[in-house]
Amino acid sequence: MTEMRGVRARAAEQLAKAGDTGTGAQVVGIIVLIVVLGAGIAIVHRNFLSRQNFSVLSYEVSTLAMIAMGQMVVLGSGAMDLSVGGVGGLVGVMAGWALVVSDFPVAAAVALAVVIGATCGFINGWLIGRLEFSGATAFLVTLATGTFYAGVTLGLTGAIPYYNLPRHFDALSDNAVGGVPWMFFVMLLIAAALWFVYAMTSIGTQNLALGGNPNAARLCGIRIRRVLVVTFIVSGCLAGIAAIFYTAQFGAAEPTLGTDWLLPSFAAPIIGGTALSGGRVSVVGTVLGAVFLAEVTDALVFLNVSAFWNTFVDGAVILFAITLDVVRRRISLSFLVNRSTTAGLRKVVYR
Repeated sequence: MTEMRGVRARAAEQLAKAGDTGTGAQVVGIIVLIVVLGAGIAIVHRNFLSRQNFSVLSYEVSTLAMIAMGQMVVLGSGAMDLSVGGVGGLVGVMAGWALVVSDFPVAAAVALAVVIGATCGFINGWLIGRLEFSGATAFLVTLATGTFYAGVTLGLTGAIPYYNLPRHFDALSDNAVGGVPWMFFVMLLIAAALWFVYAMTSIGTQNLALGGNPNAARLCGIRIRRVLVVTFIVSGCLAGIAAIFYTAQFGAAEPTLGTDWLLPSFAAPIIGGTALSGGRVSVVGTVLGAVFLAEVTDALVFLNVSAFWNTFVDGAVILFAITLDVVRRRISLSFLVNRSTTAGLRKVVYR
């Protein structure tokens, strides 16, 4: 009994060191990156600083940030979600079906979309929790479920989009304040809610603890299956909201929606300071990472770069994000080693 208490005490000590919600230095770094890139584009094209372009950027940032925050939550737990695009596509076409075929009210269609996203997330989390949890398990399960969701989407629609969406639904993206769409403010509210969850609630702490040290989390009595289910439900809800944003913005429920979500869903949080290995997230950094990605896309348009190079740029951004994550971890590890060595030397001196 005493030995078990000692093990749990050591596990609790490890968990206290595992969770991290990012640092100010990381946020400042991404802000500098955004400002430098923006200044460079503005020098070449003054229209970059126009009100119309800022409105376009705010639309793109709104959806990118929603997708990225969903992936950020999953990364924080030490897992990954490859089904985010499949969930978005399914939610989009189901919203289109509800509005066009079944004549649902807009509010009911939006609620249905979020529920479908949450259900997809629940399935992901439940399956991963029932199997032996690991990053590899999450990778394979969400790869399978993402393909399943995409297949259901194509099977239900025959790859034919739903057009002629109700005017009130399109208004979800048309309404703006000072040129900034209302969905941008919704995104900020959700980001603030996520920050509160990680900073002030036990479920946020448990999410990071699971990602930081799964074995210690288990020894401390954290219900891993419950944390995984909640984590993936949140991810599914955010993917569903992003799908609603996209569908309202483009005025059609496209079965191919979400096919290009996977890379930016990883790039934005990692650039913003979220650890690919789990245990550390940055909500503010993730939103800023989405701003950076939107800025890169905008730069390609202003520089008249062929759309065929977009995939190349996406790959380069992912490599940059992974390299940044590795460098951060090495710096952090070096700092911890130096601090431990210094503490050890002090003990020897004082003895």
